[in-house]
Amino acid sequence: MQRKPAKTIAADMDMDPSSLSRKLNPSENDTSRFNVDDLEQYLESTGDAAAIVGYLAAKFMDTPEARRARVLQSVESMLPDLMSAIASLKGNP
Repeated sequence: MQRKPAKTIAADMDMDPSSLSRKLNPSENDTSRFNVDDLEQYLESTGDAAAIVGYLAAKFMDTPEARRARVLQSVESMLPDLMSAIASLKGNP
């Protein structure tokens, strides 16, 4: 996926780039905050919902057991291809 420039995302969100930047990186005394409405507009503009949901899930819902299960599932899904590759290398197509 090609990433949009911040200037384009800000325009899609109907705000200027400096406002978007301030909302994404607020200073200590800044009252401008990135809110849920902003998040929805950001997702509509970028199409990056999967990355954001993945980040939030990893940050707030992930456990060592869940990570282990995910890695195990990934390895298990690779197994047929690995077995085929091993057979091919051994000369048993």
